[in-house]
Amino acid sequence: MPLRGLLYFAREYEGWLAKNQKDIYGRALVRIPAPQYYVLYNGTEQAPEQSIYRLSDAFAAPAEGYEWTIRVLNINPGNNLELLNKCEPLRGYTTLITLIRREQAAGKEITEAAAAAIDTCIEKNILRDYLIKHKAEVTGMILTEYNEKLHEKTLRQEGREEGMEEGLIKGRREGREEEQEKMAEAVRSLMGNLNLSAEEAMKLLGLSEEDRERYMALL
Repeated sequence: MPLRGLLYFAREYEGWLAKNQKDIYGRALVRIPAPQYYVLYNGTEQAPEQSIYRLSDAFAAPAEGYEWTIRVLNINPGNNLELLNKCEPLRGYTTLITLIRREQAAGKEITEAAAAAIDTCIEKNILRDYLIKHKAEVTGMILTEYNEKLHEKTLRQEGREEGMEEGLIKGRREGREEEQEKMAEAVRSLMGNLNLSAEEAMKLLGLSEEDRERYMALL
């Protein structure tokens, strides 16, 4: 996250410099807005109320003089109450997510859970005006986020189950390359023995149009 933030702020600074017509190649010191980098965490894993991550943690070798930090704030119930009490939209969002998880724990699918949680928030005057106006968009955002997290979780689970370590990944890649070479050899054999074009040979072998384009580069 620190590296992602560094790249993000670099793009922001580029836009700010262009907008304000600042020249960073002159001799005069250019004053820029001081960055503040926060990430709000509302995941399901246990996390401290506040954490600080540093870019230097990712350095391949220790180096002094270069640093970029990120402050992660846990906004799950019971954490950073002062912040949540000062920011009604953030407090409302936290309540919404908590209600969705509660509905899921009761056995509802994510679509039904999201709808029930949004209705509850509207009834209790939590983000009421916003949710009434943007109910469909909020539901879509929640479902998209849920599906992305589910996909990531599935990939991690598959990785654990299948032992997708670096050696295995390399082995599978080599296996795919070997299979591709065998198929390419079969195509070349048909071309030579039956006097077929590459396209005709690959069609005869049942390769899809997408696969035919890929194998054409191997012939």
